[in-house]
Amino acid sequence: MYIKLLVLLLIFGCGREYENNQDLSEQENLSNQEDISGNLQSQKNINASLSQLDIAFKADVSRGGNLCIAIFDNINEYNKDQNTDHSIKYAYLKCMSAANRSIQIFLPEKKTYAITVFHDQNKNNKLDTVGPLKIPKEGFGFSNNPSLSPGKPSWKQVKFIANKKQMNFTIQMNYLMN
Repeated sequence: MYIKLLVLLLIFGCGREYENNQDLSEQENLSNQEDISGNLQSQKNINASLSQLDIAFKADVSRGGNLCIAIFDNINEYNKDQNTDHSIKYAYLKCMSAANRSIQIFLPEKKTYAITVFHDQNKNNKLDTVGPLKIPKEGFGFSNNPSLSPGKPSWKQVKFIANKKQMNFTIQMNYLMN
C-alpha cells in the first residue's frame, strides 16, 4: 500500500495548476477556419495529413468534475516537475467535463507523444493532494496504462508514435482515495 502512495509523489507534479487551459495544437476546431484565399475548408481536408487520436477514459463519472488532458511531444518537457516548473510547454492541454469520457484530438506532426490525464473532481484546475507525501486525492492516468510504481512513469512507458491516420486509446484512471 505504501508503494502505491509513494508512486503518487511525482505523478503530475502534485498540485500543479492548469492555468491557461491552452490548446496549443489548435486543430480541434478547424472546421470553420478559412484558408489564405478566404475559402472555407472542410475539417476532413485540413486534417487529412494529421494523426487523429480518439481517446476514451475509464473514469468514475459519478465523481463529477473535469478530466484534464496534457499531451507532451518532448521527453524533457514530460520529465519536468509539473508542481514547480510553470514553463512547461505542452503539445496539447485541455480540461473538459468528465461526463464526456472521450475526446478526439488531431496531432499536427508524426512524432513521439505521451498523454497524462487527471480527474479534477472539484474543478479547481489542479490535482488535489493530501498529507506531507502529497498523495493525489483525484484520479489520474497515462497513455499505455503503465503499472503503478514509485514515481512518475518513465517516458519509455507512456510514449507512443503518432504514425497512423487514426489511433485509438483507452486510458484507465487510477483512484487511490475514496
